[in-house]
Amino acid sequence: MQRAAALFLLALATVSSAEEVQIRFSLESIGVIRKAGQKAPIGTGFVLGESRAVVTADHVVAARGRYTYQAVREGSPEIPLSVRSRFPGSDLAVLELAPESELDGDPFQLGDLFRLAPGDTVVYLGWNAPKNKVALREAVISAVGKASYLGTTVDFLEFIGEGIPGWSGGPVLDLEGKVVAVMHEAWTKRGVKGGKTVLVNRAFSAGVLGEAEKGSRATPSFGVVERHGTLLCLAAEGDVAPGESLHLVFPQEPQSWATARVVARYSSECEAAQASSSHFTSSTSPATLELHRLRAATDLANAPFPAIGVVGAPTAPINAGDRVTMDLGKDGMPETFRACTSKEGLHLSAWSGATGGRRLWHQYYYLGYDVEPDCREGETG
Repeated sequence: MQRAAALFLLALATVSSAEEVQIRFSLESIGVIRKAGQKAPIGTGFVLGESRAVVTADHVVAARGRYTYQAVREGSPEIPLSVRSRFPGSDLAVLELAPESELDGDPFQLGDLFRLAPGDTVVYLGWNAPKNKVALREAVISAVGKASYLGTTVDFLEFIGEGIPGWSGGPVLDLEGKVVAVMHEAWTKRGVKGGKTVLVNRAFSAGVLGEAEKGSRATPSFGVVERHGTLLCLAAEGDVAPGESLHLVFPQEPQSWATARVVARYSSECEAAQASSSHFTSSTSPATLELHRLRAATDLANAPFPAIGVVGAPTAPINAGDRVTMDLGKDGMPETFRACTSKEGLHLSAWSGATGGRRLWHQYYYLGYDVEPDCREGETG
């Protein structure tokens, strides 16, 4: 199939001459995000890097439900998406295209926001809701800086131009056509002394997506998943978001695994359940441990909890005999999981490689009754 591409000619007025800059992008690599079953788009998405992930703003896909991507190329189908990884503190989400989907166009590539300064020109794309089409515009950067968002410091750029509704998640490109930022929000600003009102757009740096291009969350994170009756809770450090998926590995042999999704962050129900069970003590758990409520994809009533929760894994678990492995680094060296006992508790851990590898994570889980110790050197503390 011949690749469909768009060519945007941008005439830049310089001191001595007019310079023509060509921005090329594939019509299959820019499109709209919809909630499955709904006609109206809710934001913009674009295909990034060799992993061919779809990137959008995290707030576009923050609600529960399923989503689709449809490229702007005429006749393009709606393609189901699943969440690969989310970066709420940067308002970015990386979505996986359905395995059977095929996109022929060249994906966007990442650029470097830190090469830009106020006065530089950028190009930005997004779904123009009033005109019901994806539009492309140029703008001059008015500000660059750092902002606090959801407790995270994130780099941003601002410019005057078109914006909401529909532009959220759209790419902001440098004049080499590379993605330097992703559209986040816009607000109106009244002109001075009766000047016209303008729309200020803010886009967050896409730098965190450098690891996402390799097909993973910046760093897969771990936690402990426990069941309290029908309540399923994840105790973990690090950032998680409602709707984010994770894998549950049951580390006591024969090992097994399941999938679940985050339903609520910082769940008061999970906090109350944990307070009554005291599986995590202040002396053996980090102060930054947070509790989040989950919903499992299958019935786990008979599953051997506690489990190890793996958030942001680039690949699914693999059953290898009585063990479960995951290639978290996508380097052909599968990570493994262990559980061992010492006195009154379990030591849960994740390791790089099957034997003799480096311990990636460890958490002590207090049982409150005596058990026969079987931990080996390096599996505790």
